[in-house]
Amino acid sequence: MKYFKRKVKKDTRGTVCLNCGNSLNKEDAFCSSCGQANNKGRLSIKEYLNDYLSGFFSFDNRFIKTIFPLLLKPGKVSREYIEGKRVRYVNPLQLYFNITIFFFLLLGFFNTIDRYKAENLQ
Repeated sequence: MKYFKRKVKKDTRGTVCLNCGNSLNKEDAFCSSCGQANNKGRLSIKEYLNDYLSGFFSFDNRFIKTIFPLLLKPGKVSREYIEGKRVRYVNPLQLYFNITIFFFLLLGFFNTIDRYKAENLQ
């Protein structure tokens, strides 16, 4: 959620960071320790889509911190993401879409190479 600026309503702010457990004031819009928005409210569709679109092409160490738990402990990332621990992980649905897009691009690339080889062999 650090890729864009958004206003967090004061009535949905908590006193403890959902990501790192750091204590916060109601006046703090973001955690001073990890940078996550101080928002204990439910994640709306608008916020989810905005987060998805803002981080579509950004891969950093969060990708590795997301992919290994997804492979070794399915459900852990989704559960923690829903619980509010969102800074350490890539959005799980975004990761799925990005891997799907990459897979189909790779598949199309190899199909083109196979067609090219078949035309040149004849």
